[in-house]
Amino acid sequence: MIMQQVIELLRSVPERQRLMFLMKHKEGMTYEEIARTMGTSVGTVKKTLFRVVDRLRQHFAAPAAAARAAGKG
Repeated sequence: MIMQQVIELLRSVPERQRLMFLMKHKEGMTYEEIARTMGTSVGTVKKTLFRVVDRLRQHFAAPAAAARAAGKG
């Protein structure tokens, strides 16, 4: 269930971001390897991966926050 949600969310991000995310989290590549492969800087890779992970975090935090709020009411 969660994996399906992650896959769906990854489909909604730009291809370059999705590729970097998969290189890091599926292939286990380092920031340096990703930067070399994508022809960019390590800083850009880190920033891009932060954005994707932050988007995932927000997606999964929102339902949890709503459930907590509903339980308090």
